[in-house]
Amino acid sequence: MLSRLPDEGVVFMSENPMPRLLKFAAVLGASPLLVGSLIYGVWRVTRWHWLETAGLFTIVLGSAAFVAGMIALVLHVLREGKDGRMARSRLCPKGVLVGGLLLANFPAAFFFILSAIDVSTRYTLRVHNDSDRPIESLVVTGPGVRLEFGPIAPGRDLRWLLHFAGEGPLDFSARQSGFQFGGQLDGYVTTGSGGEKSIRVRRGGEYEIKPAAVQPAGSKP
Repeated sequence: MLSRLPDEGVVFMSENPMPRLLKFAAVLGASPLLVGSLIYGVWRVTRWHWLETAGLFTIVLGSAAFVAGMIALVLHVLREGKDGRMARSRLCPKGVLVGGLLLANFPAAFFFILSAIDVSTRYTLRVHNDSDRPIESLVVTGPGVRLEFGPIAPGRDLRWLLHFAGEGPLDFSARQSGFQFGGQLDGYVTTGSGGEKSIRVRRGGEYEIKPAAVQPAGSKP
């Protein structure tokens, strides 16, 4: 295509623009990848449940976009081959890149799904020693879980990821400077259940659990 600069009077030939079918396939490959990455990133920060549904819809629509994009790419290759331009065209590497972009949606989708399942089914426990004395021992017991930690130095913050096997309450007991104390972290947890608890231990065996333990329906306080 010839273009002329009005002031300079210079004539030049621009590079071949990307054909419409190839551009269409590129858009179909990039759109679900970008939207899925955005949804996943926001969900990791906010944990909004509606984003999980949006992510599933993105996977379904992304699958349809992949099929449509591959059809457009194949039609582009057939058209270029019919005209005898594919072998010498600079657009051939672009076609390979567009095909790779379309295929990249599959490993990305698998990563988002597996990561979301892992995050949703793990229970995060944080322990904060806000006192000036070490916690000699802290034991966490629950369905399929028995973990013992210590000593935990003053001012130290620790985090553990728990995965349960079975169902029941989640309890803890601790020892600090001769004080024995403990309580219930959660009234009911089960296999695959996620959540987050924080224990703040203060001097003299005083502690605070956030959020407060939730009792299962029908249980007595």
